[in-house]
Amino acid sequence: MSKTYTIDGKQYLYINIAQDLSAQKLGKIVILQDIASNNYCSIPQSELEIRTGNNLAAHVALYRARIIGRTDVYAHRYFNKKAQKNIYSPFPVFKDRRPVKGTYASLTDQDLIDHLNGQEFLGFYPMLKDNTTKQLILDFDGHHEGQHWQAVTMTVKKLCRKYNIPCLVELSQSGKGAHIWFFFAQPVAAGLARRLGDAILKAASAVNTNISFSAFDRMFPSQSVLGNGQIGNLIAGPLQGERRMHGYASFVDDMFKPLADQWQALERVGLIDVPMIEQLLDELANQFVFRLYNDDQESELDLLKQPLVIDQKLTIIRANALYIDKTSLTDQQIMSLKYLASFHNPKFYEREAQRQSTFGVPRIISLFEENHQYLMLPRGLEDRLRGLIPNIQWQDETIKGLPIKATFKGQLRPDQLPAFTALGKVSTGILQARPGFGKTVVAAALIAKHQVSTLILVKNKALAEQWVTRLNQFLEVETAPILTELTRTGRKRHKRSIGTFFGNKKNRSGVIDVATIQSLTGDIQVQNILKDYGMVISDEVHHDAAYTYDQVIKRIRSQYLYGLSATPYRRDGQDPILIMRYGPIRYQTDAIDSQFALKVKRKVIPRYTSLGMLSLEMANNSLTQNREAMLNDEQRNRALVRDVQANLAEGRHVLLLTDLRAHVEQLAEALPEQGVHKLYGGQKSKENDQIVAKVSQTQAAYALIATGKYAGEGLDISGIDTIILAMPYSWKGIAVQFLGRMQRSLGTKPELRVYDYIDPSIPMLARMYRKRLKEYKRLDYKITEDQFSKQSGLRVYNGDYQKDLRRNLITVNKITIIANQLSRFLENVMTIVKGNHGQIQVILNQDQYKEVELKRLNDVSYTFYNGNLPNCLVLGEEQLWFSSDNGFQRNSGMTIQFNQPAFVKQFQIMMTQSTRGLDL
Repeated sequence: MSKTYTIDGKQYLYINIAQDLSAQKLGKIVILQDIASNNYCSIPQSELEIRTGNNLAAHVALYRARIIGRTDVYAHRYFNKKAQKNIYSPFPVFKDRRPVKGTYASLTDQDLIDHLNGQEFLGFYPMLKDNTTKQLILDFDGHHEGQHWQAVTMTVKKLCRKYNIPCLVELSQSGKGAHIWFFFAQPVAAGLARRLGDAILKAASAVNTNISFSAFDRMFPSQSVLGNGQIGNLIAGPLQGERRMHGYASFVDDMFKPLADQWQALERVGLIDVPMIEQLLDELANQFVFRLYNDDQESELDLLKQPLVIDQKLTIIRANALYIDKTSLTDQQIMSLKYLASFHNPKFYEREAQRQSTFGVPRIISLFEENHQYLMLPRGLEDRLRGLIPNIQWQDETIKGLPIKATFKGQLRPDQLPAFTALGKVSTGILQARPGFGKTVVAAALIAKHQVSTLILVKNKALAEQWVTRLNQFLEVETAPILTELTRTGRKRHKRSIGTFFGNKKNRSGVIDVATIQSLTGDIQVQNILKDYGMVISDEVHHDAAYTYDQVIKRIRSQYLYGLSATPYRRDGQDPILIMRYGPIRYQTDAIDSQFALKVKRKVIPRYTSLGMLSLEMANNSLTQNREAMLNDEQRNRALVRDVQANLAEGRHVLLLTDLRAHVEQLAEALPEQGVHKLYGGQKSKENDQIVAKVSQTQAAYALIATGKYAGEGLDISGIDTIILAMPYSWKGIAVQFLGRMQRSLGTKPELRVYDYIDPSIPMLARMYRKRLKEYKRLDYKITEDQFSKQSGLRVYNGDYQKDLRRNLITVNKITIIANQLSRFLENVMTIVKGNHGQIQVILNQDQYKEVELKRLNDVSYTFYNGNLPNCLVLGEEQLWFSSDNGFQRNSGMTIQFNQPAFVKQFQIMMTQSTRGLDL
């Protein structure tokens, strides 16, 4: 009996199969006969399967096996009216026709049928709950690869053929991009799958230089590890019925035409196992070696031994960047140079390690640019290129500026001369100099040496004013203003030889000008100002890696380009940008001035607070929430006021730094008006300037209550000898900048003093203090306790506490352990107390439930808390130990022992009220 099909309600009789010879190459064509009219018609077999659901059950099973990752969640496409476009969103469970917030619907066979038949558009999540995946997908689309996406796709496909890597190419739903699918024999670790993707992309980029670094970010799965509750990035499901009608969302051949039998291709594609992945990683690594800028030093040396070395003679044009004609390079050489101008983005790996979303965070940051003729590398790579390429002909097209006549009126100190010499003999580079070293003096000497029109770039108006003052102090400029401008009334505008370009003081001279970098951002015409200068010096250069600032810096074409900073590194890890733009650090001063290393005492006086000790919820606070808690902590604020008043009574010059303007107002109000001043951005600039001028001229005691953002960097008041840190920080750059406020006029200061307010019971803040300790040690500050640090019944350890803790356990018959994880040391603690026939209560983070279940001890009461916990031990009823050492496992970090029975009792009551029981 002949086979019949029902299409759109009509009955058709199967006649035969024909082969499509048209340019469309639709594969097998089915010949049908309309039973009612006897007319013949044809339809591609692939479309017939969609329209009739032929072999549907088998296709759904195969689709699940190959394409589907997680089945407990999937995405549904809908039209978003606000965004005015189609978007995908996880499909929720519905109750009473309303979506239940925070729920995900499981994927059913009917959902897949609707997708394959074209009734729905579904997206799927490749990353499984255990951080494994069944697929690796590389994404190439016209938004990133432009018109090259087809060539890029074919490059990868040819490479896969060469190394026998099975894959399928899918034409995207728009038809303007492609996905390359790799299928695994069993789920493999997502990190391993991504390493394979990296290796394939690296190898392909050696053949086709049009592969952008953004391709490394458009890989599925997009992360190696997911946090709790995260589902990862989705990919639009292939073989969507409606798009297949147009030849899209289909697996295609080398001409990007749909394969004749989609299901056969999906069924027969080779599967990759773990041994094959490891073999491919070895083979590809040996064949293609590219080194990013911040790869390890040994690897950088290896780069010189690789076949990537450029032996041919090369002309490089030096301008705002280093221009290299691409026709003089091989594709592999082009890629090696692109890698040299790129680096791993620490922010990506930090977020990945914390199991946070990496969406929109590039894995690799690249500073190269290119057009049809030139590859343009950052100017600061010149030294690296000289070592990499032995035969370079340099063509200098930098701007020489206008000649000026300026005489240096000062005298460089012996420790400043090497810095001046190091920068003076090169045209680019960075001076890393401790606060108080005199960077402005060295810069003035450089201006007098080079005698060319100069632009000084700074980050705010206060710094700009300081530079104008210092340059007028150290330079005698004989050249009259070069630029001429007319006022609104047509008169010639009055100018000084040292001009300005910031705020409402935009009056450049063209000889020596000081500008805020913000005044040069955004407007191309404004940035043309850069062409007037033969030398540009950027102060506090560590800020210049910010994207908006970098857009200005990369346009600088001056012959001389220097950066100055005490901290040419960044918290976000993007300091390679500084080196690539300005060149290497040419001179670095010692962290402290050796002349005063022994003459000036440096003390850190700790202030241990009780913030959070009686509130378990505070262990889960964000930094913003902790700052708010500090603002409202009356006991802490009274201590701050006490320390300010005590230092004023000693005749000292105090800078108290906080993060909140409201805290500035609050503390200033609690202090007497005499000698107390406020400094912060919300105050008028004129008022701030008057305060700075006033205290700079007095020897009397004073206290500046300021925000760290305003006064922590660049504040030039030489008399400051005391800093009170009212709120915490951890990054080393802030330590250098904050403590640097005391580094001026050291010859008049017998002692530098820091008061550090420490909150040991909040894990985040305890960790921040541990990081500060490292910087105190590096900067030669000694921890010195006074009467308020040495509270009755309190002992502080900076590491090496376990010996005393064990000694105190000898007679203990009751202990409460509170921690996020059970370490081997804490297990030993339990063993000791069990030997005393004591009671043991353990309060743990909920995440430790399964681990404890596997190795639980008898006669131990376990309680689980759904949140972060401090690291605490309660010995008996009288002794409490707090530690920044996670799980008490490393015998390091700050640990505090309290022998205060009343306080310990309060703490135990709080813990009982805050936790919930869970029997094991």
